[in-house]
This record gives sequence, C-alpha cells and structure tokens, in this order.
Amino acid sequence: SDMDIYHTTEYWAYPTTAGDCEDYVLLKKRLLSQLGFNADELLITVLLDEHGEGHAVLSVLTKDADLILDNRRDEVLSANQTNYKFLKRQSQNDPKQWVSLRKTDTQVLVSSQSH
Repeated sequence: SDMDIYHTTEYWAYPTTAGDCEDYVLLKKRLLSQLGFNADELLITVLLDEHGEGHAVLSVLTKDADLILDNRRDEVLSANQTNYKFLKRQSQNDPKQWVSLRKTDTQVLVSSQSH
C-alpha cells in the first residue's frame, strides 16, 4: 500500500521495486505508449472490485472491446468479463478530466495529488 511504501494514504508514482494498483497502471500506460499505442486508447479506470473496494486498472480501448489490464490478474479480460463495477476513467479528449461510467453513491478516493 502507499502507506507501507510512501508513508502516506495516497501517492501516485511509477513503481521501481513495489507499488499499488495505480502505480502499476501508470507504468503499463507508459510502456504501452512507448510501444506505439495511442495515449487516448490507454485510460486509467477506477472501479469497485468484487469486495466493493476501490481499485484502479488500465483500460485499453479497441474497436471490439475495452480490454482491462489488471495487476491482480495475469490474463487480459474485456470489461464485461470482470465482476467489477466501473466508476470513472480518464477522458479520451483530456486525460486530466474524468468521466463517469456508472452512477453510485459510493465515494472512492482516486488521488489527492496530481502527478
């Protein structure tokens, strides 16, 4: 967790030896961009996992499906193959903006800092 690694509740950084879900999302996004994927097809996505806990994954938008790259799984799944409740993700038009994917009363801390 960020508390274990950085001694703060929430901190987004590229993992070097360890990281939490959003750290691995940042790394995947950077590596896939370096391989030629368009940044507007690689979107950080916030969701509730099967236990109702906040989690971040990388969505790769394709013409056939939104593919989910999740540090908790080895396989790549389409969004509809997961048991996740998708809340929001980066906008394709502006990565600093977030778009809602589902109405919910649950509040999930995504980031209190901008990196």
